[in-house]
Amino acid sequence: MSSTTMDKLGRYEILEELGRGAMGTVYRARDPKIGRIVAIKTILAFGAHAGKDDEYRQRFFREAQAAGNLSHPGIVTIHDVGEEETTKVPYIVMEYIAGRTLENLMTAEDSQRPSVEVSLDLVRQLAEALDYAHSQNIVHRDIKPANIMVTPEGRTKITDFGVARLTHSEFTVQGQLIGTPAYMPPEQLKGDPVDGRSDLFSLGVILYWLLTGEKPFAGDATTVIAKILYREPAPVTHFNPSLGPEYDRMVSRALAKEPAARFQRGKEFAEELGYLRAGQTPPHRPNPVVDARSKVTLPPWSPGSTVLEKTLPLDSAGPSTLPTPQQASQGRGGSARKSLTKLAVIGITAMIFFSALLFRTMNDPSPRVNKSVVASKKSVATTKRSIAATNKAAPSVSVLPARESSDTPARKPSESATLQILCWHDFDSAELSVWVDNDLVYETKLEVTGKRISGYHSATVYVPSGKRTVRVQVKSNRDSYNETRTIDADLVQAEERTLEITCNEFENDFHLAWQN
Repeated sequence: MSSTTMDKLGRYEILEELGRGAMGTVYRARDPKIGRIVAIKTILAFGAHAGKDDEYRQRFFREAQAAGNLSHPGIVTIHDVGEEETTKVPYIVMEYIAGRTLENLMTAEDSQRPSVEVSLDLVRQLAEALDYAHSQNIVHRDIKPANIMVTPEGRTKITDFGVARLTHSEFTVQGQLIGTPAYMPPEQLKGDPVDGRSDLFSLGVILYWLLTGEKPFAGDATTVIAKILYREPAPVTHFNPSLGPEYDRMVSRALAKEPAARFQRGKEFAEELGYLRAGQTPPHRPNPVVDARSKVTLPPWSPGSTVLEKTLPLDSAGPSTLPTPQQASQGRGGSARKSLTKLAVIGITAMIFFSALLFRTMNDPSPRVNKSVVASKKSVATTKRSIAATNKAAPSVSVLPARESSDTPARKPSESATLQILCWHDFDSAELSVWVDNDLVYETKLEVTGKRISGYHSATVYVPSGKRTVRVQVKSNRDSYNETRTIDADLVQAEERTLEITCNEFENDFHLAWQN
């Protein structure tokens, strides 16, 4: 050991460093009192928030104490907690596991992907361990291959219980989201409450990787977040045709966007894995109806661009399903064909009322762009003024006036391209503007609400097809940031292109990229 290497932590003798990450360092150590070999993890996130270290330190010890009460063969046991005498850096003393992390097992050059049977057994063990932890009201929040140990005998052990809650919900570093987005469920990315079903989503991501060798949500951080929130991964049989459709059904349920559509307990997940491992078809489990939110019916296509907007600060409500223009058209025709019940009469009356309001907006002679109205928990008054606020979960609808002469024929959806805008930002107040060629097609306000440090914004805009130049400007309302970038695009008629925008005020960062 070099002179700069730590020799002791409390009474524990440091033997070697096992690994190092953004949140701390793991050591193999010896407890001289009983001669036991242990693993010690230091927690280096303290100092991220000036003046709050004492508060976080107390929470750390409470979380570690709660996790220390867990006793299960699939969970690494916590023996002790303490503080380094000089630096006051907290540490956790854990059971030492001889083996490799699942991440190392999957990525090492000398490793082969486990067989389907072994993969099912590994995930079954993890599901049973999580079921026990959840029964004790403990949610891990950071289930990923790096936090799973696999012994030489093929037993799995989950580590870092008691650490993830603080590192993900409390600690931030220079405006960056701490954690591994590829394994996070949608509700965690949005800052919504998490529970045991959130851990089971992460476990579903691991199962997908084990079965296929591919990650269901791949790409850089921004792309991964967009895919988790809005895209369904390819079925596992696409990458592994030897699997049957029952595997697609199981993995699809594990990776459902809505927690209510997933396995509700680790025990359910484990039982289904057991059936498949035995070569049996799992019994049918009815999937609950999880999205009873009303859909927004679009007005008839008119001159100008129609914007369907979803604004998602990380602590806001989840995204609503956006109807395509074709679906909206079908919805309008279907309403007229419904039986003349009282409910249909009310629905038709409401549709006529809102269509009239939208028609007035589209024919307003003043050449202005209506800014989007964000429905959030802290802006009820503003929400009530929005046409879309008749249902808080529905996406708001803004109609941009035509920027063409009055004799220009209306563009139909089939004659336009679809521009999907995805923006990952850290602004508490800024303006986002998007031009296609020289026409302003979208403008909105970027906000981060509550204690969150990151926001996510999405919008769909119908624009002219062809070879275009897209220009994006983000301007902070306190004049600390004003950046403009352009990117060329070949917008194909009736097809969708997704533009990723990453803007970071803390690091003065701004990137545009087309999503593959």
